[in-house]
Amino acid sequence: MGVDKSDLIQTVVGGKTVWKDKKEVTLSLEKRSKLRPQPKVQRSLRGGENSVVGDIAKRLHESDVMLDELKTRQRLDSMEYHDTSKAFDAIAKRVNGLMDDLVAIEERIESRKENDPFVKKMDEVARQIATAQAGGDQKTVADLATHHAEDLKKYQTWRRSLQPDIDSALHCRTGLLQDQRRVYRYRGDLAQRLIKEMLSDAEQKAEGGDVNAEQVSSIAKAYAKFSTQWTKVLMNAINFSEIRGNDPRRQSEIMEEEIKRISEAVKNFDRCIVSLRNLEKKEP
Repeated sequence: MGVDKSDLIQTVVGGKTVWKDKKEVTLSLEKRSKLRPQPKVQRSLRGGENSVVGDIAKRLHESDVMLDELKTRQRLDSMEYHDTSKAFDAIAKRVNGLMDDLVAIEERIESRKENDPFVKKMDEVARQIATAQAGGDQKTVADLATHHAEDLKKYQTWRRSLQPDIDSALHCRTGLLQDQRRVYRYRGDLAQRLIKEMLSDAEQKAEGGDVNAEQVSSIAKAYAKFSTQWTKVLMNAINFSEIRGNDPRRQSEIMEEEIKRISEAVKNFDRCIVSLRNLEKKEP
């Protein structure tokens, strides 16, 4: 008996179309604690948390698909499959907890603003000063600063009172970035294992004349280069304890730089996977 495609969800990972049962995907999402970006964050924190969480969710899904494929190819035993899935669950749980914390911080800051007419008025004055500065209108800047001199002092004191919340938000962001890095490392390791398996299959088929041997050789050389680059990225990975003493913003910057390097290395692996799948498509 065939399967009704209305009961399936289509996704593409590494150039491969994968159909998964909607019920299975729904259960997986529930297991992942409904990991998704929350629109509430981004108003006063401005840290890009939603894009980070969205990227984590996407890479977790891709990793799940690769994990399933490796299991289907019998390259993962049940214990490793179980342990890796549990690791993904733990990441999703931590990320959801951090996002809950960020939303609470955001709501606390917004509530303090909304309940204080003075702060709302001075927020507008601060925006006017910033706009004038951006436009090079120094006369307006000076006029506003002089006219609101005493209020601006009080306003700065109020803003400093937000620092504990701002610091907490920055620590949450650093936590999100740490989990983003973890997911990319899992994603890269799984991609490597899948490439090795696919290359082995392709080389055997090339010997039998089923696929172009030169293309297989070219992909193998590219993979060897990308694998070396991946090893270097991991060898130069940041030890978080070494940057813990930095300002939280600087910690985030350092983490973002490393994540960018890791993500580029993962993209290179994905290029190999796409090329190998294209080889498979040319078979009779």
